[in-house]
Formats: sequence, structure tokens, C-alpha cells
Amino acid sequence: MRASMTAELRGLLRGRRQGWVLVFAVVGSLAGGITSGGIATQLSGVEPLELSTMSISRGAATPIAVALLAAVAIAGPYRDGGWLQPVLSEPRALPRALAGGVPMLGASVLLGLLAATVAAVSAGALAGFDPGSFALAASAHVVVTAIWGLWMLCLAHATRSPLLTIAVGVGMPVVVEPALAGLLAQLQLDPARWALPGQALRAVGEAGAGGGALLLPISAQALAIAVATIAICTLAAALAAGLRMRAAQPR
Repeated sequence: MRASMTAELRGLLRGRRQGWVLVFAVVGSLAGGITSGGIATQLSGVEPLELSTMSISRGAATPIAVALLAAVAIAGPYRDGGWLQPVLSEPRALPRALAGGVPMLGASVLLGLLAATVAAVSAGALAGFDPGSFALAASAHVVVTAIWGLWMLCLAHATRSPLLTIAVGVGMPVVVEPALAGLLAQLQLDPARWALPGQALRAVGEAGAGGGALLLPISAQALAIAVATIAICTLAAALAAGLRMRAAQPR
């Protein structure tokens, strides 16, 4: 299995499409960081940890980049025939999932760290950069990225479709969840929005940095709902991917 992991990692590092994902992560995070820094310069009383968390959680392009990576590296082989060699070399579903999943999750975390660094540094260039606050915010971002990467990995295996993986992985956090969160807030059901998967991850990533100037404090109730949501979504995603990988392979 170690040889399979090494081969998968080499494929991730050499792929041209993965290179475009990297470019998107850098450019998107640069724009997001500049936006966050610009907002912070217009406000007073912004704490360093709040600024770092804001720039990373809201400015880094990690969620979209990881979804694109899963579509290219995991769902892509189901469409271009690349699935055949891994299945022939390892017919068992779990070892095959680990062989491809561990490198993808590792690459996702590295992608998240890069995006976080670009976003925080670009925001800090405008509003001030604090290394200690960045380290704390980046650590929380790594945890969130690992969970999101696992979800995208499972989604890619469950759908076997790059387009559907992108549609869900990008459409949910960018379009669907913000609209639902706004609707729940208008209906005075704001705590319910933390039961949305992307909002739950945001609550975990921003839990320690709600200073009130840029980010609202995350209540204990909201954090509890978020943690329960993450656990349920992780179990459901793993179950869906496991059942799909044990089903008949595409022809």
C-alpha cells in the first residue's frame, strides 16, 4: 500500500490540473486577504487574532481549492479510466481508499496552509501582521481543512463525478449555505444555521476569535450544534463513500 500511496502522491504533484488548483488557491486567497485587510483598516478595535482568523477563515480560498482537488484527483479517474489500475492492484475497498485518500488529505492540508499564509500576509500588509495570532488561526484552519478534505474525498468517491463534486463542493459553501444562513437569520432561527455543514466548520475555525469588530462571538450552544453536525456529516460521508466503493466499478 505504501507504493500505491507514493504513486498517488507523485500524480498529485505532477498533474497539470492540480497546478491550476494551486494557482487558484494562491490568487483567490490573495484577493480574499486584501479584502479582509481593507475591511479591517476601516474599523477600530480589531484584535490581531480576530484579524488573522477573519483573513484566513473568510479570505482563504481553501474550501473551493480542496473541492477542485478532490474532483481532479479522486473523481477524475472514474471518468478517464484511471480507476482501473488502482482496482486491479488493490481490490479491497479500504486499503484502496487509504492509498488514494491519505495523499489527497495531506495535499489538502498543505493547500490550506498555503492559502492561509497568503491570505493572512496580504491582509497583514494592510492592517498589521502578528505571527502568534497567525499561528493560532492557521492551526484552527488546518483542523477545519482536514475535515473538509475528508468530506470532499468521500463526496468524490460517492458521486464518481468531477462535475457533481465541484457543484456540491463549491455550490454549497459559496451559494446555498450563505443563502440559507441569511434566511434563517431573517426568520429569527439563527442557531439553526450552525447545523449547516459549512457553517459548522466556520464555527469551529472561528470559535476562539470572536472579538466583535470583525467576527461575532460563537456561543457555547452554537459550538455544540456545530460539533454534532460535523460528527454526523463525517459519519454520513464515510458511509456513502464506503458503500459506493464496495459497489460495482464503472465500465
